Amino acid sequence: MHIRIQLVSEANLIRSALICLLKGEEDFIVLNPVECAPPCHRLCCASESDVIIIDTISGRNNGLHCLKQITTRHPEKSILLLIAREHFSLTNELLKNGAKGVISIEITPETFIQSIRDVATGKTTIGPHLLDFLENSSYQHATNPFDTLTSRERDVLELILSGIHTEECATRLHISKKTVANHYTHIRKKLGIDNLIQLTRLAIRHNIIKP
Repeated sequence: MHIRIQLVSEANLIRSALICLLKGEEDFIVLNPVECAPPCHRLCCASESDVIIIDTISGRNNGLHCLKQITTRHPEKSILLLIAREHFSLTNELLKNGAKGVISIEITPETFIQSIRDVATGKTTIGPHLLDFLENSSYQHATNPFDTLTSRERDVLELILSGIHTEECATRLHISKKTVANHYTHIRKKLGIDNLIQLTRLAIRHNIIKP
């Protein structure tokens, strides 16, 4: 049995490398790839495909938008998302919106190929690196990690993402600087991030702020 694969990718080099890998499998038929570039005004998948692989690892676009575009028109499609490991928090949301599998760039070629075969047979698969991160995070069952924050933590988060320093945050929220710092520590722990740069990237990925 042959598996017809449609690749949707953001980057030429990555797209070419993936095509070379896929064409090395006798049971894979690689259809003409599609370059993912916003704004997306067309359905970027071939009707005869069995598996659609959406590559978002260059980070320019959000695979969630592409996923919704396809599943809205063709809910029967088997879709595999390839994401950067640092964006593991998107895994649950992608699966909820119709993806059959989510894997990271750190995956081995052998596991990548097996993930495609699993998805083609209707199995749901999550890459081992993503599973490790999810199992060690406080929001492995949450669609959006920011949903795990308390209302006060969200208040602090909003001010921090606005560039407000600790002392000003304390003044605006009528709490001490130490309390602000404690909230920020809890936020970082819940979201599985270490610094403001990672926090900002995560917030952009989950549409908390706009880039």
